[in-house]
Amino acid sequence: MDPKFWNKPLCYESALTGEWRVVDSAAEAILILQNRWPLSRGRRLAKARKICLKVLEGKRSAEKGRKSFIRAAKEAHVHVEG
Repeated sequence: MDPKFWNKPLCYESALTGEWRVVDSAAEAILILQNRWPLSRGRRLAKARKICLKVLEGKRSAEKGRKSFIRAAKEAHVHVEG
């Protein structure tokens, strides 16, 4: 398995559309965090962006990226399952 993909995908509720979407990799997570996130600032958002970029560089584990996405979702009151 590609180390950038998460072992277990997450479902999150899109703040823009209210639809549930699946995210399963650091690459996808960083796009969501940069372009489709309801907050433009936040401590956990900034950390999640940084960690996901480090996952893409091979400097962090995919699991750390997944956990940071969940923390950023809690900060932004984005519903996450998985």
